[in-house]
Amino acid sequence: MIVFSIWTLYTFFFVLMPNKVRLNQEKQQLEQQYSELKQEEQQLNAQLKDLQDDSYIARQARKLYKMIFHGEILYRPGE
Repeated sequence: MIVFSIWTLYTFFFVLMPNKVRLNQEKQQLEQQYSELKQEEQQLNAQLKDLQDDSYIARQARKLYKMIFHGEILYRPGE
């Protein structure tokens, strides 16, 4: 009976408890990672929504590539 009690205590304190602590830490890390991925998903969904908007695409084309509509005149200050 005493041997069983000692074995039970040993198993609890040196096998099960460290396992529980490790699993809790892993759970916290996974929850953190999940939160970061959800935030990234929201940002990507916002970008996708913008890329489906014609006026956004037109603004980006004007801004990044200096594109103009037919009949417009492009003014470059300092030239």
